[in-house]
Amino acid sequence: MAGSFTPDQLDQARRMLATARDEGFAVGLANSAVYPQLRDGYVVVAIGPYADRPGAQGALAAVHERVAPDAFVKRVTVRQP
Repeated sequence: MAGSFTPDQLDQARRMLATARDEGFAVGLANSAVYPQLRDGYVVVAIGPYADRPGAQGALAAVHERVAPDAFVKRVTVRQP
């Protein structure tokens, strides 16, 4: 997770999304409708997916340096219909 934003901060989320894409990361916006582990009402900039936690941890230093210094790894699963 590169960052989480309230609905009124969507412009900030989009700027972070663009920065991450420009840096070559696979990235998207997500919310609790897709990932139930996320807090209701927030939009997150999610980078990945990674096959496993070590893979995500390996990318974290680059994310910290180039996108978001306070990014962190969080395991999420796609909500099933």
